[in-house]
Amino acid sequence: TFIPFGTDQLKSHRSPKFIICGTEDMFVRASDLQPVLDPEEFETISGADHFWIGFEKQLGPRIVSFFSRAM
Repeated sequence: TFIPFGTDQLKSHRSPKFIICGTEDMFVRASDLQPVLDPEEFETISGADHFWIGFEKQLGPRIVSFFSRAM
C-alpha cells in the first residue's frame, strides 16, 4: 500500500480538504484513502485514472462545489 503522504498528517490537517480519486488510478488507490477521510472529504469517479483524461466534465463541477463550500 502506497500513500504519498502520511495518513496521520492527512487526518490532522485542519484546512478544508477534498480528495477525488479515480477508481482506475494506478498510483493512488481509493481503498487506501477512504478510511482516513470523512465522507464529505472524499469521492471517487468510476473509470478515471490518475490523469483524468476524458473525465474533465465530471471532475470540474465537484471541484467548483468544494471551493464554493470551503471559501
